[in-house]
Amino acid sequence: MEIIEKYKKFIILAICLGLAWFSFAVVSQSEKVNEINQTAVTALDEKKDTVLTLTALSGTTSTAITLLPGDVGGPLAENIADIADYLLIVFGGIWVQKYLLSITGNLAFRWLMPIALTLLGVSQFINRESVKQVALKVLIMAGLVFAIIPGSIYLTDQIEASYDTTIQQSIDSAQSATNQAQANEDKNIFEKITSASTDLLKQFEDALGNMVDSVAVLIVSTCVIPILVFFFFIWATNQIFKLNISLPALRVRHGFKGLVTRFK
Repeated sequence: MEIIEKYKKFIILAICLGLAWFSFAVVSQSEKVNEINQTAVTALDEKKDTVLTLTALSGTTSTAITLLPGDVGGPLAENIADIADYLLIVFGGIWVQKYLLSITGNLAFRWLMPIALTLLGVSQFINRESVKQVALKVLIMAGLVFAIIPGSIYLTDQIEASYDTTIQQSIDSAQSATNQAQANEDKNIFEKITSASTDLLKQFEDALGNMVDSVAVLIVSTCVIPILVFFFFIWATNQIFKLNISLPALRVRHGFKGLVTRFK
């Protein structure tokens, strides 16, 4: 016991350095970490496929509306075509999350965690409480960095799960209206005018409404919530390190507000 007590500081330093090396060389490359990241990447890929499907439908549906006689569907076709611009924002949000996901695990376990453990070991010889506090804060920061993106994706998945029917309904209604418009192209002029004036135009209007609802859900889940999670991360950083990082005021001129008001 006397020997242990005598070399206690060296033992703690060796343990901390060993854990730092383990985090740097093993944990950062472990299958469990990769599995967590891969699950999140799979969820983002599925969301990307949905966005690509809606983008393609906005183009084909807009083109199909032009098959209606006269200019009756012109404004509607322009509105549906404009949906692709908002879907581009969603696609950008997905890409940013995938990029951040590729570096957060490496940053947390390859750099932040080893630095924190090394400081914790060195603090045994410096005998300063401030060094231990910094080490513990860096440990907490490493956990936040690793969890922020997967946590954000999990939260958005839970929200989108409630609107899966709406998104699928958007796809189905747009495809149905497009197919009917293309079939209607082979009819004579009188039949085309009759069909357009009664049912087909209404189907396109319903398809537009469903697509707007779907895009709104995707913007909230892919852009708004990750931004709110990022603001939480900044707030947590301020609280942990007693910093004074100011959050910029949000001023909505276009974007989501424009999406809602434009298609009313």
